[in-house]
Amino acid sequence: MARHFVSLDQWREEMSRTWIGLDFKPVEGAPGRFSTSLVLPGAEVSVAHFESHAGYVLREQSVLSRDRIDSYALLIAGRTPLEVVNGGRPIRLAPGEATVVQNNRCGWSGYHRPFAIKAAMLPAAALSRGGIEGEEIVSRGWRRSSPALSLLREYMTALERLPAATNAQLRDAAERHVADLIVIGARELLGRPADQLPASVHAARLGVALGCIATHFADPELSVAKVAAAQGISARYLHRLLEREGLRFSEHVNALRLDRAHRDLTDPAHAGRSITEIALAAGFGDVSHFNRLFRRRFDATPTAVRNRGRSEPDRDDGGR
Repeated sequence: MARHFVSLDQWREEMSRTWIGLDFKPVEGAPGRFSTSLVLPGAEVSVAHFESHAGYVLREQSVLSRDRIDSYALLIAGRTPLEVVNGGRPIRLAPGEATVVQNNRCGWSGYHRPFAIKAAMLPAAALSRGGIEGEEIVSRGWRRSSPALSLLREYMTALERLPAATNAQLRDAAERHVADLIVIGARELLGRPADQLPASVHAARLGVALGCIATHFADPELSVAKVAAAQGISARYLHRLLEREGLRFSEHVNALRLDRAHRDLTDPAHAGRSITEIALAAGFGDVSHFNRLFRRRFDATPTAVRNRGRSEPDRDDGGR
């Protein structure tokens, strides 16, 4: 969850405690408001999202001496350009592009208009395990169209919707996925294509796909082809990813829709809506089909589920 700050001192303290020592210099006349969301507070790899009014995030000598760490951060520009300087080496990123900075060097990043950054921090050892020396990729631009970067952007966004931070097993897996994707992107940048993708990359693609389905399951037009196209992969590959986890696309989508319908049917806030309205809002295009699936899943009709807990059953136009 994002935390919003209007006090620069509070923001400095929070960054030092949960990320690394940073400072912020707002552009003259800007309100100096910013928000930070620590999406993945991992033991080795961490992910955070920053949003700010016009200004610059600073990494200065005064904080370098306090938290000496041999680590790197991948910075991904949001919807506006991002200017980055690390160790005196400048680079300007277009929206969606990225670069790597070394955290034991002075530098800054920001823009003269409101900006956003997705950031992933990992130790030098994580890069070395993938055959990458950090200095090879510092201050180099990663193209927005890079397959690894495209997947990483989607995965970092998906982490906001998935409870990785609250589950140790999920958190460890997410750390591996992020580190592997950064290594693959670095090898791609250096012209060293990987011979084969690590299993964690397939898992990351699956995580993004499940996040997409969880967000859009109520769309009656949702299909394997649509979800796959959003990731730039084939529908056949997406089917394989789901099958590895014992999932079938239509069954998974219908399960999400049925859960939504069940919640709405038992929620007093939706008492004024008909069963047909609830079924359609959950993504079902055919009420008869919805009734059959609902009864098979919950061993009760929608009307019976709705009437449980009511003193008097309501009349409805569906779910018989």
